[in-house]
Amino acid sequence: MKSSLSRAFVGVGSNISPRQNIPAGLELLQLHVLLSRTSTFYVTKPLGHEGQNDYLNGVWEIYTDRTPEELKTEILRNIEDLLGRVRNKDKFCSRTIDLDLLLFDDLIIHKPGLHIPDPAIYERPFIAFPLHELESELVLPDTGARLNDLIPSMSKEGLRPDSELTEILRTWISDRRSKDLWENEYARLQGICLDAREDAPACVGLFLDLLKSRNVKKSSFHVLDAGCGKGRVGLHLAKQDFRVTGMDFSLTALRDFCKAAREWNLDRFITLIEQDLSQPWLVLDSLFDAVFAITVIDNFPHQDQREQFVREARRVLKPRGLLVIQYYTEVDGYYGSLLQQSPRKQEGLVSDPFNSMTFRIYSDQEIRSLLQSGFSLIKTHTLNSSSIKYGKAYSRTSRIVIFEKKP
Repeated sequence: MKSSLSRAFVGVGSNISPRQNIPAGLELLQLHVLLSRTSTFYVTKPLGHEGQNDYLNGVWEIYTDRTPEELKTEILRNIEDLLGRVRNKDKFCSRTIDLDLLLFDDLIIHKPGLHIPDPAIYERPFIAFPLHELESELVLPDTGARLNDLIPSMSKEGLRPDSELTEILRTWISDRRSKDLWENEYARLQGICLDAREDAPACVGLFLDLLKSRNVKKSSFHVLDAGCGKGRVGLHLAKQDFRVTGMDFSLTALRDFCKAAREWNLDRFITLIEQDLSQPWLVLDSLFDAVFAITVIDNFPHQDQREQFVREARRVLKPRGLLVIQYYTEVDGYYGSLLQQSPRKQEGLVSDPFNSMTFRIYSDQEIRSLLQSGFSLIKTHTLNSSSIKYGKAYSRTSRIVIFEKKP
């Protein structure tokens, strides 16, 4: 194995159950490489056999520490075999999946069974157009030809975009990449506060003040800390005698939360669950008296992810259950300044230059609109503070809002 990562492009094709086999191939591939991007996938006519089913074709960009030979024979070929690829003398026969190594850095390789760049780039539009979509300025190392110069001589006739499959693959890669980035961020702890501190977070204090007016018996109150991290909120809730279920998709964070719970002698109050919050939650309906989502909803760049989160929060809350949300505002000293410079400002999306993660910055109206059908707003608080991110002090402005589940 190599000591650094190389960039490679993989051509993908299938005409036997392609909507099952292509996502399955992607999931198997991510066990071995870092997935970066997918092109649009196209429905294309089969070559050599008119009676075959149509193909779905596209290209994936990946990063790997394997050599080209290892990637081809030990990973791509094995995935094809696992998904039932049948090999015979007919090179145009139908296939469950075809994974071709198109490019590998700037290498030129010509040996039996391995030709890089793949000659098909010059000949087949269903390879050239997806590749051009991912890297329009690409120069093919064997001839010095620019992909931009090759594309005009090719016809896109017969390539029909499949938006449904493309979106499935893009969302899957985005979610997987997000999880990998968060695991890295949890390990570095340079840009986010994840560990519990001696002083309780402001959201806990506001929550306690609200409950005083409701005469709640805290020991019978069950709270879900969604996106719990390493326990910065959940531990303080448990310290107040609440029963706490912490939920996060990072095992690294959950292990540290568990360790801290034992050290604080609070483990009897706490249950931890590994869960991707943008997916259906593996908990029962109407189980919790309150759900905390502290700087969590910021991590959902896609509208369907946000809507899924709100549906799940409402589902697991008891009648009149409370939803506590904290989010950074458009005037925050860190994310607000990034938003002003963001090319996706109109979408409210920023890319953190220190960790490559994408965050959604909301206006107050957007938060209310997102929740208004299922919740009533009962409390709002603006929190002004300061924090250190990546070695520099920033003034921070966030909003803490508490909603009540509607009947």
